[in-house]
Amino acid sequence: DQPIEDDSASGLVASWRKNGRRSHIASLPDGELIIGATPLLSASGHTLATALIGLPASSRSTETEGLALIAVLLAALASLAALYAFASRAMVRIGRANSRLEALALERAEPEAGNNPIDAGQIERSIGILEEKIDSLNALKRSRERQGRRQARYIRHQMMQLAGRLNEQARAGVLQELERIEQAGRTAPAAPAAGEKPAGNAGGGAHEQTTDEIGIIALGFRNLVERIGDQYEELARLVEELREALRVKTQFIAIQQELEIARKMQLSFLPGDFDVGDELSIHAVMVPAKEVGGDFYDFFRIDEHRFAVTVADVSGKGVPAAFFMAVSRTLLRAVAQLADKPADCLARLNDLLASNNQEMMFVTLFYGIIDTRTGALTYSNAGHNPPYILRRDGRIEALPPTGDMALAVMEQIDYSESGARLEVGDGLFMFTDGVTEACDPAQQLFGERRLEALLVGQGDTGVEELPRQVLAAIKAFEDGGAQADDITCLCVRYRGVD
Repeated sequence: DQPIEDDSASGLVASWRKNGRRSHIASLPDGELIIGATPLLSASGHTLATALIGLPASSRSTETEGLALIAVLLAALASLAALYAFASRAMVRIGRANSRLEALALERAEPEAGNNPIDAGQIERSIGILEEKIDSLNALKRSRERQGRRQARYIRHQMMQLAGRLNEQARAGVLQELERIEQAGRTAPAAPAAGEKPAGNAGGGAHEQTTDEIGIIALGFRNLVERIGDQYEELARLVEELREALRVKTQFIAIQQELEIARKMQLSFLPGDFDVGDELSIHAVMVPAKEVGGDFYDFFRIDEHRFAVTVADVSGKGVPAAFFMAVSRTLLRAVAQLADKPADCLARLNDLLASNNQEMMFVTLFYGIIDTRTGALTYSNAGHNPPYILRRDGRIEALPPTGDMALAVMEQIDYSESGARLEVGDGLFMFTDGVTEACDPAQQLFGERRLEALLVGQGDTGVEELPRQVLAAIKAFEDGGAQADDITCLCVRYRGVD
C-alpha cells in the first residue's frame, strides 16, 4: 500500500517509512510531530492506502491550534480526494474486465476479423458429448478386457483338450506354455470398477499385461500348431506304415491260406489208411515244425507177400522241403515197382533226384521190405537214423547202419543193404531226427538214450499208442519251447501168418 501524499507531506512519508511504517513521534524541521498512520480499507477488507497525520507534540495558542486543525482537515480532504481518484481508476479497470467476462458469457464479445463467433452452448454440448464418448470408450474397454479373458480361458481349455491327444513329449511342451499363460493371468492387475478411474498408470499396465498374455497365448498356439504339424506328419507316416503293414498282412494271410492248403495237400500225400491186412499192424504220425515240412513216411505192398516201409527227412524245412519231399515220395513209389532190392531202388532214386538238383537239397531215407510170410526184413539206409526192433519180451535192438550217404548229393552212387528178422509179436520203430534232436530250455538234446529208455519194455504196446507216448515225452522235454524240427514216427508190428 502507498500513503496518500502531496508535495508538502514528503517529510511525513519519509519519517513513516524510516520508522517501519508505524505511528511515532518524529523531529522534523517544523518541530516535533506525532505522526499517525491510518489504513484506508476497501469493502472487502483489503488495504487500499494509508493516511498519515502529523500533529504538534506540544500545545500552542488557540490560533495556532485552529490553523493546525484546518491543516489537518485539508490534509484529510486531500487524502480522501486522492483515495477517490485511486479507487476510481481501479474500479474502471475492474469494470472493463467484468464487461469482457459478461460479454464472453453472454456471447456478446465482438468477433475478431476472419473468425466465427464463440458458441458457448455448442462448446458445452460438445464437452458433454465428449464425456459420454469417453465413458462409452471406458465401458467398451472393460467389456473387451472381460471378453479377452473369457476367450483366453476358452483357448486354454481347447489347448488342454488338444494337448491330451498329443504324444507325451508334445503334451509336456503344451502344458508348459499353458503354465506360462496361467502365470500371466495371475499377475495381471484387476480391472477398475465402472466409473472408477485407474490409479496412476494402472490402466496402461493392465493393457500391457493383457497384451503380454495374448502374446503368450499366440506363442503357445504357434508352438501347438507346430507340434500338431509334427504329430500330423508322424501320423501320416504311421498311416503309411499301417497301410504297408495291412498290405503285408493281407499277403501274409494269403500265404497262410496257401500254406494251409499245402499242408492239407502234403498230409493227403501221406497214407492215412492203416488197415494193411492181418499180417501187419501199422501206424504213423508226422508233426511239421512249420505249416508244411520235409519229413514223410510211406508204406505200400510191392506184391502179395512183400510190404515196403519207408521214413525220410528232407534237408531244411518249410515249403522247399515240402516240394522236395513230394517229389521224392512220388519217385520212390515209382522206382520201387521196378527194383526188387532196396539197394537198387535207392540207387535209381538217387540218380533221379540228383540229376536236376540245382538247389542242392538232399534227403535221408530208410527203406525196408518185409516178407509177410517169414518176417524177414531187408533194408537200405541212405544216411538216416537207424530204426529199433522192439522184441516181444521188451528188449530193443538198433538196426546196424549201412554207411551210405543221403540221396541227391551226387549221381552214380552204389547203395548197400542189410537184413534182420521179425518174430511174431516183434515191432519195428522208425523215426526222423526231429525226435532225438528235440531241445529243452537249456538247449540239451533229447538224444538216443532217452528214446531207448522210453522204448524199452514196450514189446506189447499198440502201434497207435507208442507214437503218442513218444510225442508226449518230447513235448514234456521241450517244456514249452518251440519245436526245432519236423517229427515223424512209424511203428510196425509183425503178427505172422495163420
